[in-house]
Amino acid sequence: MVVSYLSSDVSRFLDGGKVSKLVELLTIEENSIAYVIGCYFGVVEGVDVVYDDETKVIPRLCLKINVGDDVDDFEFVLYGEIVKKVAPLTCVKLLKENASSTLYPDEIDEMFGDPMLFKVRKEHGCDSCGSVSVEFLDVLFHSNLLEIYLNPGHVAYSTTVTLDDPVISPVVEAEILRSDSCESKIGQVIVPSIPLVFSSPVISSSLKSSCLILYEFIGSNEVKRLSDLFDSKDGSTVIVFGWYDSVCEGVDTWYSGGIYLDQPRFRLKINVRDEYHQTTLVLFDEQVKKLAFETCGVLVSIGESSSVYPDEMDDMYGDSILFKVRKKSVNGRYVSSSYEVVDMLSDPLVLDKFRQYYMPTYGVLDCPFGKLSPFVAHGESYSKEDEYSGEELPCAESKRKAEFICESSSLASEKKLVKHAKII
Repeated sequence: MVVSYLSSDVSRFLDGGKVSKLVELLTIEENSIAYVIGCYFGVVEGVDVVYDDETKVIPRLCLKINVGDDVDDFEFVLYGEIVKKVAPLTCVKLLKENASSTLYPDEIDEMFGDPMLFKVRKEHGCDSCGSVSVEFLDVLFHSNLLEIYLNPGHVAYSTTVTLDDPVISPVVEAEILRSDSCESKIGQVIVPSIPLVFSSPVISSSLKSSCLILYEFIGSNEVKRLSDLFDSKDGSTVIVFGWYDSVCEGVDTWYSGGIYLDQPRFRLKINVRDEYHQTTLVLFDEQVKKLAFETCGVLVSIGESSSVYPDEMDDMYGDSILFKVRKKSVNGRYVSSSYEVVDMLSDPLVLDKFRQYYMPTYGVLDCPFGKLSPFVAHGESYSKEDEYSGEELPCAESKRKAEFICESSSLASEKKLVKHAKII
């Protein structure tokens, strides 16, 4: 069984060839055609338009971008029609001005980190200095490229198969997840038909596709909207999507007996919403650490039952999260429901797959509501695990703010000599 997926669009682009890593540009023969894959890492110089003749009839477009992977970082110099494919709006604007100028291509900012597949002809390579001169013939943007980029054992890197026909495998891409017979309606959850081939996936790489991660996370659980949580069966586990809004109750820690003897327990309540509704979810222990790791560390250092507001979560406002929620009911004078988060995903690539194929009505990533917007919350968020202590918990004020350290890219630190590409 083939263990990777190749879309028909990528297959046609390759035209019987194979995908190569950027470093292979140094070793391929001169005047040969190659298909190299790399991620877009930013603009070096904006789109230039230069008229070589005085009549200003024939414009020449140029764009310099950084393209890299986990090993190499190349500076690609694109010309002509390739530039129009990468930054079409900027090219149209420049050509309308009818003058030699430079303009930053804003439309490609959202492509940062996305894989690109280039068709090139190698013209010259220098082994001593590591520079390469290539002619860019074409470029492809496609969702299947991420699967190819992340999977070193992908069939696209092989020369032993014919790439003219699509190859389907357990690592299934977007087209397989889509249910063509479903008609989306507002408020409706679209649950695709997923092939049984997923029941025993075989993957040649430890890197999983976004589709497979999503499938394993959802499993046999029902997918619902936040507004439908209230109608879920007690004890059931469902999958819901929402935007993080705010902290309902800060992180509490306590020390209890039994299996948790001398081990701190954590609890956090957060407000989550979608387009129409808001509700409160409760998190315990490891799930709390995922969102408020630094605050949990502060509470452990205190060494006693305490409560601290998680400052680091302020920057999460509007973030998209996919929750696996278990509904609990507390029987007392009044029956109330608690929604406990047992797992969650926040990987943007996986969330894109979920929005695209499970809930197409969600649209954009950003939360469209402010914190003060009025919403109806379904039920009280209460759990038996709230009864962790007979005494009122002392409050401890956090003495430090969360710090987010942005590490410099390893690509930048390992940057090699600039590799220029040109078209004759």
